[in-house]
Amino acid sequence: MAEKLIIAQSIEEAVSLKDSSSLFLAGGTEINRLNSPCQAETLVSIGRIGMDSIEETEAEIDCCKGPKKGRFIRVGAMCTFQELVDSLSVPDYLREACLFMSSRTKRNMATIGGNIASARDDSYLLSTLIAAGAAVELESKGKKHVYGVCRYLKEKKDYPDSLITAVLLPKKEISVCSKRYANTAASHAYVTVSVSYSDGKYRIGAAVKNAGVKRLIEIEDLVNVRFVSEEEISKAVDLEIKDDMFGSEKYKRYLLGVTIFDLMKKANGGKK
Repeated sequence: MAEKLIIAQSIEEAVSLKDSSSLFLAGGTEINRLNSPCQAETLVSIGRIGMDSIEETEAEIDCCKGPKKGRFIRVGAMCTFQELVDSLSVPDYLREACLFMSSRTKRNMATIGGNIASARDDSYLLSTLIAAGAAVELESKGKKHVYGVCRYLKEKKDYPDSLITAVLLPKKEISVCSKRYANTAASHAYVTVSVSYSDGKYRIGAAVKNAGVKRLIEIEDLVNVRFVSEEEISKAVDLEIKDDMFGSEKYKRYLLGVTIFDLMKKANGGKK
């Protein structure tokens, strides 16, 4: 349990206060969750430093496959889920993903930056952001980075004291479809899958409970070349999936296969 709360007055102050014994406090839905692994002696509140605007911008991001320039919708990291649901400035696919969080009370607290930083394998947003090709702005002591969400997740451990200041959504024509599986609307998901289609190519993100969150490049390499069946997709998914209380490894692979297959058709206007 935290013993000290510091309310930062600027991004620079918040970053300077962050160390191995502290955590950033955004909406608080993860830190205050029962049995949350996010525990620290000191909480650095970032609620008073802004970071809640939505605007268009140009940026160059470092992705897994190299740098990429373009126009983006810049969403401040402190925008809450409900603010994004109510906004007409963000794409429909992001609003739909935010509604996976069924509680309006929680949506009024939870922030887009906090959900990404938590990097949970039942994340409401990560698979959608991966499929959309989104990026995050990071600020650490004396340094700024703009990384694709996939790269951020891979290298997150290398930037333990960095603050997510914004999320960048590609400003281009793109279709993104997502599907979430949970026992109830309020339960944590055991499988969440997202597929995007743009410029004749599919991009796929998945979050699987107790297996992780990742871009399924191995599936993209198959489906962007030829027709692939649900069974082939299931077998090719490169995740270490285990039997657990949410279902067997075989069942979760089956869900991934049929869901990716169906979302591909949906994202591509009904075509396989």
